[in-house]
Amino acid sequence: VLVADDNHLNQVVLKKMLATYHKITADTADNGLEVLEALKKKKYDLIFMDFHMPLMDGLEATGKIRQLYPLSPI
Repeated sequence: VLVADDNHLNQVVLKKMLATYHKITADTADNGLEVLEALKKKKYDLIFMDFHMPLMDGLEATGKIRQLYPLSPI
């Protein structure tokens, strides 16, 4: 699982919930560019994407992911 959010507290809360309730370890990204870099290195079963982020927002990142990795669940 990849959690994309520029708010560190949101990242921590979601990672903690996933770990506590579902035993899932999540990676994090602070913006859409980091999401695209992470996807070059690893395949994710699920991506949680914030809408408003610096450098590249969630909408633009989602569009690029759909082009490059059409089967990635966002």
